[in-house]
Parts: sequence; structure tokens; C-alpha cells
Amino acid sequence: MGHLPLPSDPLLDSISITYLCAEAYDGGSIWSYPQRVGWEILYDASAGNHYLYQGRKPSDEELHAFIQNYLYFGLLHETFGSFSDCADFIHYTDDGRAVVTTAPLNDHLTRWVAKLNMLIELVGFEESRWWVNVSSVYNTRGKLP
Repeated sequence: MGHLPLPSDPLLDSISITYLCAEAYDGGSIWSYPQRVGWEILYDASAGNHYLYQGRKPSDEELHAFIQNYLYFGLLHETFGSFSDCADFIHYTDDGRAVVTTAPLNDHLTRWVAKLNMLIELVGFEESRWWVNVSSVYNTRGKLP
């Protein structure tokens, strides 16, 4: 959670999440991502979800990499679209290890909202319910207790 300020004397070290993906997010819609990359998610109300990769049960490493790419990088792409590059959310440590980061999140949000404001001025729907909701969420970031 690199976008959140840390206490000056934290009791615990910050969490580091290893970047697991075998390839970069493909830039398409999150909704069709599993099918585009050869995955099938089988929903079973009594037994939970099951995953198939290219018709077979995936290894744990394949499943973890898929879920990270699908749910983290897919959500970033779905939220920011062309306003962002998912590679910005990968950080390389001093020892060369790739880790997932949220540090650039505030900068991306700022650019995204600026672009939306410019588009809204052109279209003229700043009073729409959608924009009022988005704007209020954006304007409260960093102000929560």
C-alpha cells in the first residue's frame, strides 16, 4: 500500500507483494480477460470456484500469477484505461526483485481526474449524478481519519 503514509515509528514492517505475472496485462476489458488468456472459471455454489488453464488444472504458481494479473492489474486498467500504464505499478527493489506497488496511485488519480474534468468541460455534464459521485470520492482521498 505504497500510496498510504506510514507512521513515523511503525510496529510492523510494510508488506511487500512479489510481482508474479508471467506477462503484462493485455490492455483489454477485465470482463473478458480470463477467456482471452486461456482460463476458465467454473462457479460452484457448494464447492467454491474452480479454475482451468488451457483445459487443465493450473499449478499454484500459474493460478497466483493469473489472479494477480486479472484482479490487480485488470482493475487498474479498467479504472484508468489509457490514462495509465500498468507497468508503473511494478517496482524493482535494490536487489532486483519485482514487487507490486500502489505508490503512483495518487498521481494517476490526479491525471485521470484532470483529464475527466477537461472532457466534462467539452461535453458539459459536470452536474450529472455520475460526476458528482466520482468527484466527491476523489476529493475525500487523503482526508479520511
